[in-house]
Amino acid sequence: MSYLQVFINAIVIALMAMYVYENERKMEKMSTKHSQTEKELDALKIVAKSKQDQIKELKQVLSTKAETEKLTIIENQQIAGTRKLTEIENQQIAGTRNLTEVANQQIAGTRKLNEMENQLNAGTRKQAELENQQNTESKKLAEVENQQLKSNEKVFALERKLVDDIKDMKHLLSTQAEKKDFKKIFVACNGNKQSILDTWKKPTMGGDINNTKDSCTNRHLRSTMIDNWNGLLIDQVKVELFRNEQLAVEMFFDGRGSTSSNWFTKNRLPLSAMGSTFSTLHSSDQLYDRHFFINRNYGGGCLDDKGWMVVIDTADANNRPCKFDKLPGKDYPYILYGPDQQLAIYDQGKSENILVCPM
Repeated sequence: MSYLQVFINAIVIALMAMYVYENERKMEKMSTKHSQTEKELDALKIVAKSKQDQIKELKQVLSTKAETEKLTIIENQQIAGTRKLTEIENQQIAGTRNLTEVANQQIAGTRKLNEMENQLNAGTRKQAELENQQNTESKKLAEVENQQLKSNEKVFALERKLVDDIKDMKHLLSTQAEKKDFKKIFVACNGNKQSILDTWKKPTMGGDINNTKDSCTNRHLRSTMIDNWNGLLIDQVKVELFRNEQLAVEMFFDGRGSTSSNWFTKNRLPLSAMGSTFSTLHSSDQLYDRHFFINRNYGGGCLDDKGWMVVIDTADANNRPCKFDKLPGKDYPYILYGPDQQLAIYDQGKSENILVCPM
């Protein structure tokens, strides 16, 4: 074998070695790459498996959550049912309590009814006792009424006797007065708008009253004897009330030791039973301008003012509360009195039991 052949064989062997080496290197690279690919594939498989596990876990979680929600709904329904059952039990307990209260009220009502029946029975017995007492008192009252009738008959008899005695006394006084020498010292006239009281109290220079026919249209007639009263020996003072120029009423006052301002008093009128309220010239009722009045009742109201005589003086009073203080068509002053010295109700006006002194 020649050197060339050997060289060529050597080159061929070298080339083959290089080829083999190159192939082995490529194979090694491919093997390495294959191994890496397998590793990556394994990693991908692991990742895929992990994803699958995650998907399973997620599916399991989702399934568990749905079941949990359903379980929660069931639990809530169970709780609501338990609450409803508790409410029903509470209602049942309350109903039992109400039933117990109703039963107690029924028992109390029965007791109250028994008490009322007992009270009714006691009231019936009490009423029977009261009826018996009333019957007894009615009998006593009938006896008292019979005694009262007998007493009234005695009182009426005494009153008739007293009236007769008064008439006898009036006749006696009138007879005595006729024997006395009376002088007119004052004449009051109705409707001349002059105060009777002021005229009586005010001194005058007119002298005596000689003619009672003198006109008193603008004034009252007054004697100077009133101003000299204290120096005169006066035994009696007579008051006369005329109607239609006829003497209607006369009264006699004890004039002994009197003055011109104190003769018109209750204790100086012998028939003092005529009035329990009696004005004087100093204590007359200035508020209403009522003077010279003899009353049984006074100050209890208009309908309660009762008496025998009153002078309604001039119209400058502060108050005119009653009908008799302002009679229609009558000018001030005017005099009201009871006929025949009878008790008069002033506020009945001009009626059968009250008269107005005319001009």
